[in-house]
Amino acid sequence: MNSSTTEARTVLFVRTDPDKLTKNLPAGWAAVPGSGAAKDANLVLILVEGFSQSDADGKPAAYPDKYAVWGTSAKNAQSGAVAFMVMGGMIAPAQGAPGAYGVYRPAKVVMTKTARATEGGPTLVEESWDMTTEGEDRLRLTATYERGLATRARVEPRVSSVAKPDFYRLYKADQVSEFVYSVPSGRKTSRIAFSASGPLFADLFEGAEVMAVAAVPAYHRQIYLPD
Repeated sequence: MNSSTTEARTVLFVRTDPDKLTKNLPAGWAAVPGSGAAKDANLVLILVEGFSQSDADGKPAAYPDKYAVWGTSAKNAQSGAVAFMVMGGMIAPAQGAPGAYGVYRPAKVVMTKTARATEGGPTLVEESWDMTTEGEDRLRLTATYERGLATRARVEPRVSSVAKPDFYRLYKADQVSEFVYSVPSGRKTSRIAFSASGPLFADLFEGAEVMAVAAVPAYHRQIYLPD
């Protein structure tokens, strides 16, 4: 194991122009669209609030990172390998750039989260993200949703990037998650407002539609480098 992290995530499943997506992937890789509650989504945006991290020896280290990373599940036609292909990212503090995948840009991040409940009633969550680079790039999300039935699962994705397609890391992660918004499943009572503007987002996000949103209040991953 190389390191481990614990964080909270908000995941947007987006449908964008597949031709634009293909042009941004390395040669030989093709996007794999989502299914179920994320049906027809072919681009994933993950907003991450870091809580803690440890090195390979279990020594704790500060993990103040707040960042956005976007990419797609993809398959290599020649090798048959399947990976989440990171296509871009924004991160604060600035020293987190360019990151392990070589694509993160320094950003200013303003994030707020609140959760309210009365007695034994449901919990109402409100969160907002406003991220900007030194250029004209800006990403904003506001979401209001009611917590429902979350599930715990073990996931083990292989993660690579368009900047370094031959490099990858393996995650072994335990997560608690639920879809709080889903067009395919008909769950649209949550209020979701999302925008991405500027040169960094022009290729992939122009005209894109949010198909689903998943709340992941607990995500613990162990990160492995290939042998």
